[in-house]
Amino acid sequence: MNYYVNIIDTENSNYTTQLEYASADSIRLKWKGADAVDDLSIVGSVLYFNLEVPFNNNVDAAFIDLFTGDEQRYKVEFRRETDDFLIWQGFLLPDSYNEPYTNGTFYVDFEAVDGLGRLKGKYLPEDFYTTEKSVVEIVCKCLELTGLQMDLIFAPGIDNKVEKDWSKIYLHGSMFTDKDKQQDAYKVLQTIVEDTISCVYQKLGVWYFEGLNKRNLLSYEAYKYNFDGSFVNIENIQKVVRDIVGKTLQTPRVDVITPYNKIAITHEREKLGFKPTVSKEENDGWVVGAAVLGEVYATEWYGYGIFFAKAKAPDYNIYLKLSGYSDFEPSKYIELLNKIYIKKNQKLKFSLEFSLKYYGTEDSALIDVMIGNGDWKDFVKYELLLADQILFSNNQSSFSSAESISFSSDKKASVSFEFLAAQSGLLNVKIYEPFGISDLIKVEGVFIDAITIEDIESVDEIIVEDILSAEYTIDKDLTLKIADDVAGINNAFRLSKLEQSNPFSFTNIEVQVLYGFTQNGNNYSQVALSGANLINDNITSVYYNNTLLTDLEVFYNYQNGEQMLVKTNTLITSGNFVVRVHKKIDYNLDRLHWETWTDSVYQIESKRYCNAVLGVYRRLFSDVSQKIDLTVEKTPVMFGDIIKWNYIENRNYTILDSEVNFDSGDSTIRIQNATYIIDTGNVPPIVETETTLYLYDTDSVVELIATAYDPDGTVVSYFWEQISGPTASVSIATPNVQSTFVSGLTGSNYQFQITVTDNDGLTATSIVNVVRVVNYNFSFSQVSFEQIQADNHQERITKFDLNIDPNLPDNESVTLSCLGFLENFLNNDPVSAFSEFKVIKNGLTIISHLEDGQFSNTFSSTFNFINTDSIQISLKVSVFTVFSGAGSAYARFTVSSANFYNYLSTSNLPIDVDSYVQIQ
Repeated sequence: MNYYVNIIDTENSNYTTQLEYASADSIRLKWKGADAVDDLSIVGSVLYFNLEVPFNNNVDAAFIDLFTGDEQRYKVEFRRETDDFLIWQGFLLPDSYNEPYTNGTFYVDFEAVDGLGRLKGKYLPEDFYTTEKSVVEIVCKCLELTGLQMDLIFAPGIDNKVEKDWSKIYLHGSMFTDKDKQQDAYKVLQTIVEDTISCVYQKLGVWYFEGLNKRNLLSYEAYKYNFDGSFVNIENIQKVVRDIVGKTLQTPRVDVITPYNKIAITHEREKLGFKPTVSKEENDGWVVGAAVLGEVYATEWYGYGIFFAKAKAPDYNIYLKLSGYSDFEPSKYIELLNKIYIKKNQKLKFSLEFSLKYYGTEDSALIDVMIGNGDWKDFVKYELLLADQILFSNNQSSFSSAESISFSSDKKASVSFEFLAAQSGLLNVKIYEPFGISDLIKVEGVFIDAITIEDIESVDEIIVEDILSAEYTIDKDLTLKIADDVAGINNAFRLSKLEQSNPFSFTNIEVQVLYGFTQNGNNYSQVALSGANLINDNITSVYYNNTLLTDLEVFYNYQNGEQMLVKTNTLITSGNFVVRVHKKIDYNLDRLHWETWTDSVYQIESKRYCNAVLGVYRRLFSDVSQKIDLTVEKTPVMFGDIIKWNYIENRNYTILDSEVNFDSGDSTIRIQNATYIIDTGNVPPIVETETTLYLYDTDSVVELIATAYDPDGTVVSYFWEQISGPTASVSIATPNVQSTFVSGLTGSNYQFQITVTDNDGLTATSIVNVVRVVNYNFSFSQVSFEQIQADNHQERITKFDLNIDPNLPDNESVTLSCLGFLENFLNNDPVSAFSEFKVIKNGLTIISHLEDGQFSNTFSSTFNFINTDSIQISLKVSVFTVFSGAGSAYARFTVSSANFYNYLSTSNLPIDVDSYVQIQ
């Protein structure tokens, strides 16, 4: 079979050099593979060839015009002569020219490469590092940087259970930036390839993005995309099978590849939480001097009613300005721009901390009076919402006083709650414009010192492990950069774009132009720092006179001065820029399928991403395999072909490395036998179940549902059994069927396991956790009362028992968080009041707190107890007066939250007990 090479000048399409004469064995095509299947990643290819300089045209540097530093100047096409079929394409390797200095006919050597290796040092467009793009879009853009606009066959090793089209699965480009340094296209592509357990290579003029678990398949379905990422169709890929029995040259070398002992898959994760900039803005490079107002708009908050959050130098904590002495305005508030998705039954802790910006001379006596008058209580209101339902707030009378914001004499206030998410949805925080009721309040505004949401049970990393063969010693540790995450805060595949601007929901903010000037042919407008920062953050939605401005650039401290400038296409010297700040489109749909992934070959799994990856490795490397280096006679073998050869038995092998000599037709290859599916009778069945089922209130019955499949045979039996939890009344209705009911579940924690067996006797198991979500009611009951009364002294001691209904299960415990509060109303001096709080466990005082003075105060304490403990609360309140003095005191003790262990729970917290005394 005859072949030819075209060399095309991309700067002059009319110029093509066609290779007609070359030396024997000169045209060789090599794929630079790897020594093992799991080392395959980006497989570049090289075409080696030479051009003849005949003796009758014997001149120096006959092809010197092909010597260039431009890596994409000369395109090389390698085609089959009979039908002009494209076998391979690439570009002449730059800075490469080699010819002998001799008389007579000689040959000039050339190399052409497909450009995959040259992606090192090439970078994607800027928006690929700052916005969300589909996986296919990113891969196609990386491959386009090779200069070859070829179609893409996309068939990774992992698939989402629901969404198979990877042009609808997204990544945020920020994950490809390390410490403000952007990763090159090679690293970006390598990360996606390796984390989807795949490899990339060129074959027959097409890019292949192919799962390692599909390398040995004779056929599979794949999505086909154009070079720009547009969908073409779904194709059935048929592999070429090369039967090389009896065609090997020299002596093949066989190496035995041992299976792995243990495989560990790790994904490092950020714990659930808000971005740090919700409470403290980052300095983006500006310097505040004498002529610069150190104030910027908060980037993580969206404002309503012309009310916005700002950040003030030097610390840039988020700041809310007091509206003066007006009434509360419910239309003026800020809310989170980027909301976090919460899953049902997550155990969460929310905390919010404020501090006051106080002006004037600090008069401690006046401050005490204002606190006593309630001037420093709840003049800033907030709401914590889940799925648009208010969880905690001091904005509505239906919520407990435990959610109040009460500032103390140190001008600080905080609230903190633990709760169990009753449903899935977006978590949002609203904070309303602070308002005042008296000119004595002497407060300019409120700083948000901290605002946090914490998943109590979250971890820094996910690690899944599996023992494949304890007989061997080699372990495999794989760290994934990308996995799954419904919250949208980790490096993960997203099943929707989470950061799209809503084109129909926005706020206009005016930025005054102080003056404008032209310098070196460029037009500049000076604005305040807050305006410059706002424009920089919303640079694609800035208007002037109702016209959208383009090609804007912001300069902080222009020429090391104090000017903040906006570079524009036309000179703007007055008026206002209008910055359109858009809300994000809130993706409110359920995200359960974001955490359901499957081995793309078996397609029936519903696993977390790390577990799905583990499954692929388990099937690839759980058995002994052979790696063979050999040369095949007169059989052009290309990377991606399947090899049929006889070692021990006639088997199929996948190619690790290949070089083809198209003159002789011989191929030098490295192959490894395919054990993934082809070795029938060697693959265990697959069984999938729900990870956790929940019991509510008095529920005692659940349905256990399993999905099972055997890739190389049939499932012949099922068996359900209980492996943990109380067994006294538990009954499995039909343990030998695929799905069954279990009754008699009166406890809190159970585990059930299903074992499936295939027709070869191999088994697989899956475990279902059954967890009760208990609704506990807390209450106080008064058990004693003692009162001491005199002309100038009144004292009351009240004791309460803490009750929990129902009782805690045996050996379970709960940690309670408690608050104390004392408020004195003193009419005449001298007079004093104090209160004493005690928590008594099993007759012993474990917490004692004394409050004394003419002010309000709170304290918090945490203690642990089990179901056998007796908990009692003692409140002692006293008022002392002199002569005819009058006064009163009020104390309250609150159980604010409960953290249960070993089972899920909800409660009616917070609850209060109080005591009050008065002398008139």
